Amino acid sequence: MKNEELDWLADRLKPIVEISRLFKDDRLIVNNEHHWSVVKLLILGGWSYVYTTIIPNYFEKFFYVDLLAGAGAIKVQETGDVIIGSPLIAYFYSRNDFKKMFLIELDEKKFSALKERMARVEKMLTSPPLNMSFPNISYYEGDCNVKVDEVISHITSLGKRVHFLGFIDNEGFNTHWETVKKLLKVPCDLIISFPTSSCDRTKASCKEALNRFFGCDSWKSMMSRDEFLMLYEERLAREYQGARGRDPYVSHIRVGTKQFYYDLILACKDGPYVRAWEHLRSKLDWQNPETISTVLDMVTGRILPLDVLAGLHDELQKIDQKNQPKLDDFI
Repeated sequence: MKNEELDWLADRLKPIVEISRLFKDDRLIVNNEHHWSVVKLLILGGWSYVYTTIIPNYFEKFFYVDLLAGAGAIKVQETGDVIIGSPLIAYFYSRNDFKKMFLIELDEKKFSALKERMARVEKMLTSPPLNMSFPNISYYEGDCNVKVDEVISHITSLGKRVHFLGFIDNEGFNTHWETVKKLLKVPCDLIISFPTSSCDRTKASCKEALNRFFGCDSWKSMMSRDEFLMLYEERLAREYQGARGRDPYVSHIRVGTKQFYYDLILACKDGPYVRAWEHLRSKLDWQNPETISTVLDMVTGRILPLDVLAGLHDELQKIDQKNQPKLDDFI
């Protein structure tokens, strides 16, 4: 990666420290998370960088959709750190700005805090001396499984050739399979948090939740956590193939401790650019406590994750331009 690109990235990420400090003192509600849960934010940020580097070559209109957007800020229980939430992570790590963001949140207090924080950040970033651009945002208060229809209708009304990056940060089994199916009908990349270590416990206590989450009852025969994950990924791949008529790429990164862990799943069109996900997956030991500590420093802005992003950028540069997909391959 060239020095000017690194300088641009450093400038882009610098405001995160100040914003995190503002959020810590604003007395608004936050999402309480464990330290390993914030790792998903760095992975989301990495793919946001990849996505907004590649997709603008093929689409004029590309969007960010967050089905469980939260309060706009996260408090790490183990350290007391308050950091920016997923919508702002996706924004700051984007190489080219999303044309629009669609943010859904069910909890009334979190929804109010989300809107207030995003408005404050927009005002700060777009004013001197920063003078940064900021995407237009549409907010939806309610259950993502209901509001998804409004979001998809809005996106498709903006043109035939549109694309979006969707983030589904399940805390449990929030998102129904029918919701995922609806999203896949529009060209998209989806990043889904899969609550792997909760599957066996939920199997015994909440069968209807799993039926809605998997969209079937095949989970009943699963004997291990990895089998639950494999079933979900297989269904994702089949649904993507059926909805898009393209070869799918479905892969996961495991994060957490031996007792509690989740898998962050990427579902997108298979192609040369997925090597960036493979690089991201192999870059760090995502279950190592030292890695989790380092990631926390990155997402708070205490250290800039330039080596991670530089590696992703270099992987994209290695892609043979002659083998780049054509626009019709994404549609």
